[in-house]
Amino acid sequence: MTGQGQDSVRQAKASESIGSRRGSQAPAALSARIQVWTTLVVLLLITALLLAGNVMHNLGGGSEDGVMGVFAPIAWEGDFDGSHIEVWGHILMLAAGVVLLVLSVVHRASVFAAWALVALHR
Repeated sequence: MTGQGQDSVRQAKASESIGSRRGSQAPAALSARIQVWTTLVVLLLITALLLAGNVMHNLGGGSEDGVMGVFAPIAWEGDFDGSHIEVWGHILMLAAGVVLLVLSVVHRASVFAAWALVALHR
């Protein structure tokens, strides 16, 4: 085979192996924007469900009969210390503080760290 013929065969084999490698690669990771929006939607959905539980508790009037009986315990009352919605609020504040601390390190901006201290002061 001539030099040009060998080169074209090598190029064809190389492009074949590159194509096969591309096909076997893992799919690309989700973009940061999609990850952030997905997380926000999940947190909002959980908050909405807990608020709906509080409303169901108030509508049920403490009755343990029927469907409303699930929401009869005092833990569903939003005004009660230690209620489900209050504990969730503490979890959200902790998450916000951690996110702000990470932002302060990534962006080297002390303003994020200051707000993290406000969020985590409890």
